[in-house]
Amino acid sequence: MDTTRLIQQVYSDNIEMACRALQELGLVAPTDLLARSFLREIALKAEKSRLRKTAAESLARLNLQEAVATFLAASRSLDPGQRVRGIEGLGVIGAVELINEVYTALNSADQQIVRAAVVALGRIGRDLRAADILEQFTQKPYLPQDLLDNARRSLTYILVRLAYEEKKDLNQHKQAVRRLAMLAPAFAREKFQGSALNNDPEKRAVAYINLGILGDVNGLDTVIKGLADPDCRARRMAAIATGKLDRTGTAIAALTRATSGPPEVRQAAIQAIEIIRNRINASRNENFLNSRKFQREGSYEPLAF
Repeated sequence: MDTTRLIQQVYSDNIEMACRALQELGLVAPTDLLARSFLREIALKAEKSRLRKTAAESLARLNLQEAVATFLAASRSLDPGQRVRGIEGLGVIGAVELINEVYTALNSADQQIVRAAVVALGRIGRDLRAADILEQFTQKPYLPQDLLDNARRSLTYILVRLAYEEKKDLNQHKQAVRRLAMLAPAFAREKFQGSALNNDPEKRAVAYINLGILGDVNGLDTVIKGLADPDCRARRMAAIATGKLDRTGTAIAALTRATSGPPEVRQAAIQAIEIIRNRINASRNENFLNSRKFQREGSYEPLAF
């Protein structure tokens, strides 16, 4: 598709098709200056956010350095509208190195700029510092409900992203999952359960251990199935997670079968069985002690109906 046709489409009624066509240039014409000029215009001036997003992504594919410079300049503009588009663009292209620009925008008096910063931070936040800043932001008084919802959503995205970086930083990984347990447990569980079906054994392994750390017993069926995972490390993680989630002994039979596997799986399965049995015994002892305490305190008067 040549640039002349793209220019004609940009000026037609169907700008979205023009954006899609321009996006193709990322594969066939990375040096097309005229196409990049139109992409910059769409990314900074189009009314529809979807068009701006597509144009920003396309520009980044053509020339990432130019995209970063374009959106950085816009984010520092005195024009609030351009500043919104610039911050938005930094988020879309994943300009992690410019996250401080986004942090600064969170303190703006302009609500539209703040909204753009909240969304951008959800896209490029890569550490607990970003999560901490967003969490502090959600505690500000008198936040509009839609802005609060957006901030919590962005915070969730950051924590989910960190939850998959187990090998990069184990402590950060565990903290992220535990915070997800408080912020959005059902969303996180569904996300991890979906990852347990992934073709990548590494992602399945992380999904199993995340379900265990999350502590939601509704994830037990998934980790029990993981005990038969074809990947050794994934089976080991599933065994560890099963020990964390099983409260009634449901998984003991499956764990017993897992003890016939490789040594690392066998050890994890045996430890999980021991943990589950100890938990069950502790629960029985607690119930017994509570029963004896009730007997010592005497019977109660029945309610009159």
